[in-house]
Amino acid sequence: MTTACRILNPLAQAQWDDQLAAAGNHGFFHTSSWARVLADTYGFRPCYYTLGDGQDMAILALMDVRSALTGRRAVSLPFTDAAPIFSRTPETARELLSRALADGPANGWRYIELRGGEPLVEGMTPSLSYWTHDVDLAGRSEQQLFDALDESMGRGVRKASKAGLRVQVDSEPGSIEHFYHLNCITRREHGLPPQPLAFFRNVQRHVLSTGRGRVVLAFEGAQAVAGAVLFHFGERAVFKYGASSARGQDLRGNNLVMWEAIRWSAIQGFRELQLGRTNLEHEGLRRFKLNLGSREALLHYYKYDFCGATFVQDKDKLTGWHNRVFRMLPIPVGRAVGAVMYRHVA
Repeated sequence: MTTACRILNPLAQAQWDDQLAAAGNHGFFHTSSWARVLADTYGFRPCYYTLGDGQDMAILALMDVRSALTGRRAVSLPFTDAAPIFSRTPETARELLSRALADGPANGWRYIELRGGEPLVEGMTPSLSYWTHDVDLAGRSEQQLFDALDESMGRGVRKASKAGLRVQVDSEPGSIEHFYHLNCITRREHGLPPQPLAFFRNVQRHVLSTGRGRVVLAFEGAQAVAGAVLFHFGERAVFKYGASSARGQDLRGNNLVMWEAIRWSAIQGFRELQLGRTNLEHEGLRRFKLNLGSREALLHYYKYDFCGATFVQDKDKLTGWHNRVFRMLPIPVGRAVGAVMYRHVA
């Protein structure tokens, strides 16, 4: 590739998403919509290393994260399950990574974290690993997709339907508010504070209202009992968030919501529904995703520590003593903690 490496802010590039579409093998998280959500909610600064243009464009999408509590670092990309270097050849991917590693000390970064991709340079060993699950949609009828569900998953879908749950798929502001209520319940159950309400309102403004996402909700009467947030761009849809109430779990609302997410994505012509990452030790969630007829793969993260000038191993901070504390906190307290905390833990 003959063009020089450029550092761009996609929010200042009017044709950024058109360039992504032209490049082909893109994903939603490289779009300006996601960059805008992260920048507006948390104040992160987009710092995208690029080579070439058109079909030959390669991208290392980084966010410059600055925190008085946890220091300054570069993450590709915060609150994203996977955002590997987007390149047609390992040579261009290596060139982008090398440039970012060379810039790190001058930028004041403590480390760079890459979420996904293959080793590109010597000593590049994973810091963390996860499962990923994707449902192939292309060329499959609705009946074929339903038949691919595990028997227990299919029973759950039928149980929810017989219980009279109603499914709704839209991008209205009221739907993201319904989902946020369910998300607060689910995060507390998992021992985690919920993301700020401002985050989901920015998702509404920059993703849902621009036609790049939907909210799937299951209702019992007028009460939302389970839901999911889907993003999409190009040929892929992404299941990003899921949540439910205790009542929704009893009625298998999650089963119905996930089936509707698969069905809707197929009807819209997407070739794949990505189900996100799963911690290796979370066997229950892994089984749930496999029961949707998905294929499984390993996802690796890489963390380069500038102080030691080496790639290092990391510890997943989602589980620990803090989970017990957050399970005991009232939801309003958890919301207050989340509103402050998330900009420091990306």
